[in-house]
Amino acid sequence: MKRIFTLFAGLFLAAALNAQPCTPDAQYTSPGIYPDTITNLPPVSIGVAYSGVITAVVPADTSYMVFTATIDSINVTEIVGLPTGFTWSGNPAGVGAPVSIPGGTSGCVAIIGTATAGQTGIYPLLIKVTTYGVVMSMPMSLPDTVRGYKLVIGSVGYGENDY
Repeated sequence: MKRIFTLFAGLFLAAALNAQPCTPDAQYTSPGIYPDTITNLPPVSIGVAYSGVITAVVPADTSYMVFTATIDSINVTEIVGLPTGFTWSGNPAGVGAPVSIPGGTSGCVAIIGTATAGQTGIYPLLIKVTTYGVVMSMPMSLPDTVRGYKLVIGSVGYGENDY
């Protein structure tokens, strides 16, 4: 009996450790962030569990000034502006933030939560990122903020849900 319990406990732990909050959308292969800020995230309905996914396709290298820069990773460190009851996590997942997406790969960030009555509105999001790379054999890091994404909760009026 102890062996069966240990086996099930081990399987449960392995499944929990391998669970991912999101899967990068495989239809996107060109470097960029998807959906773009014009398409935006899907709208949020009050009282319904929500998961909005942003996929990032990170190039292996890029031009920086007149030099070629190798991209080590892009780290999502914080999302500012989420309403109460919403959180985020990503894939590849580390322990807590940041979510680190290696150069030459794809990753994603999931915004999850359930909106409650009284949260109807538009919530602009600021996604804080840091890009790590190497230019001319020198390691570099560039902090940035991705702007333009928003959570639209409930019916906020005619035309306001049109992105």
